[in-house]
This record gives sequence, C-alpha cells and structure tokens, in this order.
Amino acid sequence: MDDGDDEVMEDTPDVEMVLDRRLGEVVKLLQKNNTAIKTLAEDIWDLSGVLEELFKALKAAMMTLVNWAQNDKEV
Repeated sequence: MDDGDDEVMEDTPDVEMVLDRRLGEVVKLLQKNNTAIKTLAEDIWDLSGVLEELFKALKAAMMTLVNWAQNDKEV
C-alpha cells in the first residue's frame, strides 16, 4: 500500500537545500549589517574626536576674547 510518504521524502532534500540557501543569504545580510554598524560606530568615534578638538579650540578662542575684553577695560 502506498501512503505517499515516498513523495514527501523525495521533496525533503529540495526543501532543505532552499532553506540552507535562504539561511546563507540571511547570514550574509547580517554580516553586511554588522560591517555597516562597525563602520558607522568608527565614524561616530572619529566625529566625537573632531568635536572634542573643536570644543577645545572654541574654549581657547572664548578665553582669548574674554582676556582681550578685560584688558580693554583695564586700559
């Protein structure tokens, strides 16, 4: 008696192959996302360093202006 199990068994490798391929695609996309996130984090880190240097320069400029203004009042 044939209960159709043979047909299901024959389809299983194809389904597994498709699932493996899809899983591989998902893994590649996750790797690309991880790379993009890492790059973004590095860019943000670089930007924070630039902003810190700009803040120091602005602070120095402000101090110079304050000193200059105080010297003008004293003269």
